[in-house]
Amino acid sequence: MKLFMFLTFLVAFTTAEWTLISHDEWLKAWENCNNQFSLPFDLRPKTLQDKYPPKIVFENVLCYFKGLEIWNDKDGFLVDRIMIGLENVAKKIENYNAKLLREGLKSCTDQNSEKCSTLDAAYSCFKCFIDNKYLYESMGKADFYKNDE
Repeated sequence: MKLFMFLTFLVAFTTAEWTLISHDEWLKAWENCNNQFSLPFDLRPKTLQDKYPPKIVFENVLCYFKGLEIWNDKDGFLVDRIMIGLENVAKKIENYNAKLLREGLKSCTDQNSEKCSTLDAAYSCFKCFIDNKYLYESMGKADFYKNDE
């Protein structure tokens, strides 16, 4: 019982400590990923036309998610942290429904991807996000950094 209480406390404490990054940290993460994974200019128009980004583009996106600390290679997408980002902009999301968003995130992140590479597992989850129109549109409005408004 003591072990269970300790683990519960540890999970709650770990989740509670995480906060949205500053706008400057967000810019640094964005610039770092753009420098690390520079994309050919001719690939950009094609990316906008396709439903799913090519994996070479997604490598940049995954780097960005890691910089935002909403993805790590051990746990994958961190639903509680993504929800903090979504709650941060709840007013911008039409018919905001935290339960529906959380369920959508969980269904995408609970896919069996143990035999996949990190990139393939993240790409599979991301494609699931895209297929869930409400979730994808909501995530597109999330800032994942502290608004200084």
